[in-house]
Amino acid sequence: MKHPWSLWLRPERKDQIKFKRLIDELSIENESCKFEPHVTLFGRVTTPPDPLFEFFEDQTIDQKQIASRIKDLRSGLPPGRSLFLEIERNPTLDLFQRRIIEPLIHLRDYHFDPHLSLVYSDQEATGISIKDIPTNRNIRFGSLAVVQIPNNIDEWNIISEFKFNFSG
Repeated sequence: MKHPWSLWLRPERKDQIKFKRLIDELSIENESCKFEPHVTLFGRVTTPPDPLFEFFEDQTIDQKQIASRIKDLRSGLPPGRSLFLEIERNPTLDLFQRRIIEPLIHLRDYHFDPHLSLVYSDQEATGISIKDIPTNRNIRFGSLAVVQIPNNIDEWNIISEFKFNFSG
């Protein structure tokens, strides 16, 4: 594989639309790249992901929607995630993250810090306060994605997505 890849937890459709709209608006205001809303479960893997697709499918086929709470709006130091939402850890989220990265953990240390980035920039981000977040401060996740992540954010590409089963 030419570029590294990451595992993303993606919001369910309704939350995906809300956060994508917010990211797009902030990208215009901050002259930054647009990208899909996500929480990174494990990042920058250089081995091919294809052999793990069956494992990911098995882990998500009976997975119920994962819910969490938005704790706060945070600013990071540029360059990088200059504005993000801190996501509350809970047993369901932590268990899913540990289970899904089990075949990857030997590749490198990874500190899971659940957050949903809103702006990636070389500048300090502007234009939002926590009261501007278009949700009831809860977030629901509905799929796992394997995403190719070259250094250029505009070139990020979802390779495969594994949707959770919401029934039952």
